[in-house]
Amino acid sequence: MTFLHPERLVLLLVVVAVAAGYLLLQRRRQQAIARYTNPAMLGSIAPPSLGWRRHASTALAIGALAVVVIAIAQPTHQVSVPRDEGLIVVAVDVSESMNATDVEPNRIQAAISGALDFVDKVPPGFDIGLVAFDGGARLLVSPTKDRAALTNAIDNLQTGPGTAGGEAIYTALDAIKATINPDALANASSPPAAIVLLSDGVTNRGRGITQAAQDAATAGVPVSTIAFGTRSGTIDIEGRRIPVPADETTMATVAKISGGNSFTAGSLSQLEDVYHDIRLAVAYTSEPREVTTWLIGFALLALIAATGVSMALTARSL
Repeated sequence: MTFLHPERLVLLLVVVAVAAGYLLLQRRRQQAIARYTNPAMLGSIAPPSLGWRRHASTALAIGALAVVVIAIAQPTHQVSVPRDEGLIVVAVDVSESMNATDVEPNRIQAAISGALDFVDKVPPGFDIGLVAFDGGARLLVSPTKDRAALTNAIDNLQTGPGTAGGEAIYTALDAIKATINPDALANASSPPAAIVLLSDGVTNRGRGITQAAQDAATAGVPVSTIAFGTRSGTIDIEGRRIPVPADETTMATVAKISGGNSFTAGSLSQLEDVYHDIRLAVAYTSEPREVTTWLIGFALLALIAATGVSMALTARSL
């Protein structure tokens, strides 16, 4: 919690002084009773002690006063709100290794399901583009708000040989620069565009993926990566079983270089969780919201309770 006017919290010293004054008065009262009253006769001339209950109304009132002081300092807390606009290009690996069945029903089908869910839940003000890459990279859908076009393209993803992760980043960058002025990209206070790169293997075609990540950083476009699959994944090609473990190290390096976030996912449910985290990081922003009204309401309830307790104790003493 932060405060818009933290200097006002100095008024809490007044609350502390009131509490200290009350405690001092109670102590003097006890001393006076002890000085002028015969302890053996006290029970016959004074009503039974209420114990801590006789202090309840005062404690509630002092607590309410403290809450009021905190409220006038205008405390805030951070909440996630959708951005009004932005641009995301989703780059999906469709190499042959995405046919591995270590992720049910297989990696490519799980990737399709995850991408569909991601696109459906991104705030409507965002433009989204789609890149598919195997031995090369193709812009299947230019950045658009047309979710139907994206859904159709994602549903029809097909696998092919090779993995060109670097080309995927460059293709996504070109699509972003065609939509947003490069100077605006580089000089924006917060990234107006981002790339989400899902891949399960080692880049073995085209330009280097780490250089592509560096160029994305220079352009002001973070690349959030998902290393998809498990270490035990395999595919069968021409009668040979070939291991295709997810390349977590390279994906993490790409994210670090470009200023994005890196994730790993070994199942559809994990992939959906990852896409949720990416959506919050890319399509939402954190804004301070005041909680002053809530605190004033709490203080009012405490004062009402203090009044009720005081009335109850007064009625009991009559």
